[in-house]
Amino acid sequence: MRRLSPRERFLVILAGAVLIGFVLGFGLVVPMAGRAAKLARQEADYRSVIAEAARMYEAVPTVEAEVADLRAETARLMFTQEDAKVAVVHEIDKLASEVGVRLTRVMPPGDPESTAGCLKYSASFQGESTFGEAIRLLYELERPERRISVEQVEIASGAAGGDELEISVQIALYVPGEAGEEDDAEA
Repeated sequence: MRRLSPRERFLVILAGAVLIGFVLGFGLVVPMAGRAAKLARQEADYRSVIAEAARMYEAVPTVEAEVADLRAETARLMFTQEDAKVAVVHEIDKLASEVGVRLTRVMPPGDPESTAGCLKYSASFQGESTFGEAIRLLYELERPERRISVEQVEIASGAAGGDELEISVQIALYVPGEAGEEDDAEA
């Protein structure tokens, strides 16, 4: 084997150094730069998530106050479990007397049905009235301060004829709570 001249040795060493440089550059530096860019994007994403969490944390007292207001408003618009069964019969009787409807039958609420965080009590009543009195009764029942929802109405001509109508109304009232809680309230 022949010995390399100093110039050839220099070129081989230089080629080896360039080859090692390329291997290190494309094998380590370029992938690390890609990972660094990816980490920088992740850091920016995490910083935005942290900023959003901080904004949400600052909003907690306001949201808690809004939730308390909504709960108070909901309680104002609903009967309590204790007065649901008795209050609705009294409310129907009082309202029917005020508008001139003669009640012939009142079915008080039975056992409640659980619906979306509330207990729904259903009741029904029948009566005789003129068309105007029936409409006024339905209007008054649906007013928010009554806390009653009309679910079904049937109007038929009265047995005596004339202006008298027979009305049948099914209503619902809601109380806060879940199924099973009404037993606790009665105990």
